Amino acid sequence: MSLASLVQCEWLKLRNSKMILVSILGAMVTPFMILVGILKERMSDPEYQVTYYTVFDQSNFYMILLFGLVVYTVFAAFLFSREYSENTLKMIVTIPVSRVGLLISKFIVLLIWCTLLSLLSWIFCFVIASITKATQFSTAILFKSIIENMLATAILVFLLTPLIFLSIYTKGIVIPVIASATLLMMNAALSNEELAALFPWSAIYMVATNRVEETGYSIELSVLIIIITSIIGMILSIWYFGKNDIK
Repeated sequence: MSLASLVQCEWLKLRNSKMILVSILGAMVTPFMILVGILKERMSDPEYQVTYYTVFDQSNFYMILLFGLVVYTVFAAFLFSREYSENTLKMIVTIPVSRVGLLISKFIVLLIWCTLLSLLSWIFCFVIASITKATQFSTAILFKSIIENMLATAILVFLLTPLIFLSIYTKGIVIPVIASATLLMMNAALSNEELAALFPWSAIYMVATNRVEETGYSIELSVLIIIITSIIGMILSIWYFGKNDIK
């Protein structure tokens, strides 16, 4: 079976899953938090004016460092462990398909869906900025924000590989979600620290928004740490999935 066919099969299975709605609702947390923040400021200061730059910067912060990490981990863990929980893996591997190909097809679906979720969240943030009459609009800010958003999403998906390994190893979503919550707390703790550039999951935000040099570290070092972490997770996932016996 070709890789394209595997991707199509994964997508068809996903369409009939409740996880689609769950992940969409999860992606809406970021625009909701931004709206709540704006309303809170205006309750204390009716003259408060938010800028488009502030809205999009907060959007990237929430989506990359906080909520996006957990939402995408839940989705990734579901996607990679469902064959175990639904007892369909034994049936799938009887078809002439490689296990590596199966993992790659799942990863492609993960990347596509997470990108769409990030785009949806960004659109809602733009709508909120427009409704709340944000100031200082410019196409430059718009394009800069969407590029940062898409770049950060792509990096984040690749950094999900260690959590994907946990979902394959434990054959469930509980441990990966707990791990992502732990990473979220570490991101929050490091968000204003120079060490954020050295911690892979907080370095995503620093790299995507071009803020690494403000910490005194080089962007090359942050990128190298991200790549190494991603590759380790990928190798572990492929190795364990390939050697694990089907019961």
